[in-house]
Amino acid sequence: MQTWRATYSVPLREEPSTSSEKLRQVPRNTTLRALEQRGEWLRAEYDHDGETVTGWVNTGFISQA
Repeated sequence: MQTWRATYSVPLREEPSTSSEKLRQVPRNTTLRALEQRGEWLRAEYDHDGETVTGWVNTGFISQA
C-alpha cells in the first residue's frame, strides 16, 4: 500500500472536490494510506485516536512518503 505524508494541515473531504463537505482537518505530518486516486485527489485513510478515518485530500498538500 502506498503511503503519503501531509506536508501541511489539510482538509479531509467527503468527495474529491473543494466544494465537498469537509469531514475534518488532517494534522501536518500525518501518514496517509492511499486507497484510490482521481486526478489531483487521493482517497486515503489514517488512524486517529484508535479510529480509522477515510476521505479525500488534494495531492497538492501531501507528498509520497
